[in-house]
This record gives sequence, C-alpha cells and structure tokens, in this order.
Amino acid sequence: MRRLLFIIIISSISTYVVAERIVVAPVHIINEQESTTKKKNNSHNDITIALKQLDGANILGFESVGLLDINPPASFLDAIRLGNELGTDYLLYGYIKTTDYSWAIELKLLDVNDSRVKHIFYASDDKTKYDRMISDVAEKIVLYIMDKFHVSIEGISKDSREMLFNIPFSIGYWTYTSGIWNSTITGTGSATIGLEFIPVDRLFLFHGDVWFLSFGLMLNFRYGMGDPSHYEASIHSVTVELPVALYRQWNPRSTLFFGIVPMYTMDFMTYAPRNSGSESFFESAMGIKLRPGIRFRAFQKMDMTFTVDFGLRFYDPLQPSIEPSLGIVYNLSKKKWRE
Repeated sequence: MRRLLFIIIISSISTYVVAERIVVAPVHIINEQESTTKKKNNSHNDITIALKQLDGANILGFESVGLLDINPPASFLDAIRLGNELGTDYLLYGYIKTTDYSWAIELKLLDVNDSRVKHIFYASDDKTKYDRMISDVAEKIVLYIMDKFHVSIEGISKDSREMLFNIPFSIGYWTYTSGIWNSTITGTGSATIGLEFIPVDRLFLFHGDVWFLSFGLMLNFRYGMGDPSHYEASIHSVTVELPVALYRQWNPRSTLFFGIVPMYTMDFMTYAPRNSGSESFFESAMGIKLRPGIRFRAFQKMDMTFTVDFGLRFYDPLQPSIEPSLGIVYNLSKKKWRE
C-alpha cells in the first residue's frame, strides 16, 4: 500500500512538472577577442543534454528547440515572441562568451505567460573546460526549478545525499583589535586542527542553491609576544572550539559559509617586568567567534579554505581579536544518506 501511494505521488508530481514545458533556445556565442557573434551553433543542445543527465531532472520537462534555422533571441522581446511561437511555458535563452583563456555563460529563465524573467544563471570556466561549465549551469537550473515547483531532492534522489566527515587544518595570523590589549601583546601565528561533521550535504534548496550545516570540534593554538618597550613576555593560547556553520554551495567547486563558534580559551603567559624576575600565570575564559569564509574544491577529496575569525573572549576587559587564515579540508569519508 505504501509503495502504491509513493508511485501515485511521484506520478502526480511528474505530470505537474512536465505540464510546464521548459524549452532551451539557441544561444549566441560571442568571441570577445575577435568581436564576433556566432548565431548558428549547437550549444543549446549541449545544455539540454546536460540538464537531462542530472539526478532528478528526468521528471522536469526540458526540451531543445533543435532547429538551427531559428536565430537566438537577441532581446527580451525576441524571447517573448519565440516562446509564444513555440507554445512553451518557460524559455531558457542567453549567450556564451569566449576569450583566449575562458568561457562564460548567462542564461535567463523566462516565464512566457507572465512575460517576466524569473531567474538568471551564470557560470564560467577555463577555455579547456567547456563541458564542465555547461554542467555547472545545468545543475543550477535544475536545482532552481525543482525548488520553484516544490519538488524536493529527497523525494527523487536519496542516493545523491551524503554524510561527510572532514579533517580541517589551517594556519593564520592573529592580533587584538582593542588598544588596551594591543599595547601589551603582539599576535603572531596560529594553527587550527579538528574534525568536521556534515550530517546531510544537501539540507535544503533556496533560489536554486544547495544549503547545508556543519558541526565541528576544533583545537586552536596561538602564540603572542610582549612589546619589548614595556617588558619581555610570551603567551601561549589553547582554545577549544565548537563551530556551527551554514554553507551555501553556489557552484560545484565553490561554497560560501558563515559560522558561529562558541569557545573556551586557556592562556599561559610568562613575562618579565623591568628590574624584576620572570613571572608566569594562567587564565581562562569563555568566548565566541563569528567566522565568514569561502571554500574551494582543489582535488577530489581536498578543499582549500579562506576564513576571517572575529573573536571576543570574555575577559575583563573584553578581549576582541581578528584572525585571518588559510587552510585545507581533507574528506575523511563519505557515507550515503539513508532514512
């Protein structure tokens, strides 16, 4: 009975989506080096093939014009006219730019009945990576349309969702941003290592982009020195961090994220005031960081990251700091998500 109900639901969704025809129009290919525009090309068929190859796209009604004697729409009015001639609900139209070194594509999703552009999709890549650029823009289109039609990835392709375990490592520089602390301690280097857990790498869709959460357990090490004009000093800090981050994947290789990081810091300091012996002390405090950053896929199991931590440790007086860092994230394992 449950299996029959599932089949009925999926069939109903499929019927609704396919009823909305989505046609890919021919596109202009603009060569910026030669200042030429090529109207007769097969790129719209390449885009259609890439769209239909994606998980879940089989229930979306993508079609290609397929007729080379139709010129690519040169304007919004041309696109409206072509959409009405073809009797389609939606029309994808736009252009591809090429230089000696790169490709770039812009496609607009036109609601023909409403005479309004619903969304604009962009992608770009190296000159030798045309196919990857087409796949990139196709994924953005499919995710956006699935979101618009309220068709969840969960209901179509469970196997595409994964649980991830990662080992992040980064090195950076830190400094206090308060004059009280800056006048006594100079920040130098820092290093962070830990474990990151992503329960589901496709948590939800919003405007065609994939969003997901990560949780972590990190250890941060910092070293600072005293201002020699005041006294000789050194400070070793060890911080336990529990980051929670929200990620937005805006193409298959690049992800933006923003994290909130509760933390507990332990500071070990040695200093030697003038005309006095060396002294040591230990202090600790809770704190919090805000962590915006960007993440790039470098290799199949390794990402590069750039982050800037804005920290606040709850000492008296408060201890604000800033810490930019570069890092790598190694994918320890992948596990298919299951209900």
